[in-house]
Amino acid sequence: MWIIGYTRSGTAFIFYLVKFLLGGLRESDEVLREGDIAIHEEEAFPEPTFGEPVLPQSHPSDNV
Repeated sequence: MWIIGYTRSGTAFIFYLVKFLLGGLRESDEVLREGDIAIHEEEAFPEPTFGEPVLPQSHPSDNV
């Protein structure tokens, strides 16, 4: 049973250390709103193609 307490206290220590050093574990709402578009200039799941396969064009004559 001591291993549960040891693991719990070690995890809590790491959690609070990271929280103290980084000033919190959550990004601001503004950063979350901007998200992938601001960082990568693309969306993770764009609405028009969500759920639809996006297949690359395999040969230039395919669009004829």
